[in-house]
Formats: sequence, C-alpha cells, structure tokens
Amino acid sequence: SNSAVQACWTSDGLRFAIGFENGSISIRDKENDKEIKNIVLNTQTEERIWSLTFSSTKHHNKDYTLIVGTWGKNIYIIELFNYSIVEIKKLNYD
Repeated sequence: SNSAVQACWTSDGLRFAIGFENGSISIRDKENDKEIKNIVLNTQTEERIWSLTFSSTKHHNKDYTLIVGTWGKNIYIIELFNYSIVEIKKLNYD
C-alpha cells in the first residue's frame, strides 16, 4: 500500500513533505500542491516512514535538511539543495 503516514512543513511554510508506507517521500509546493521531488529512501526494500521533520540547521555547512526516521530503525538525512540522501544512521535501539 502507499498510504500517507507522516507530513511536515518547512519553517517558512512554502514547502511540505509527505512520507508514505512504501518508504517514499513527496516534497511539494504549498502554492499549487505541485510535487517538487519524489524521493525513494531504499530501492531494495520498502522502509515505512515513521517520522520526518525539516531542519533549518545546515548539515556539515551545506544545505538545510529533511530528517526521516523509518520503522527499520534508520535515520536518513536528505539535503534539500539537490534532494539527495547525504547520511544514513542505523539506530540500535527502539
């Protein structure tokens, strides 16, 4: 299934992200609800989105980020300049 499970907004309110059960994220524009980018976290297996939030803090002095947690205990850090995954952290606890 591809039901939406989480959503969050940028601090300026101009973009929002929707996380889905299949591990994809749709980043959209507020004005026209147009999809800016669709990101698939893991092409090998579906990782259900558990949480997501935009950060206004730069990651390694690069760009603002979207931080995504999955039910598979992974944290993905996605740079918003080119919408690429820049870091994956594996959590070893619940």
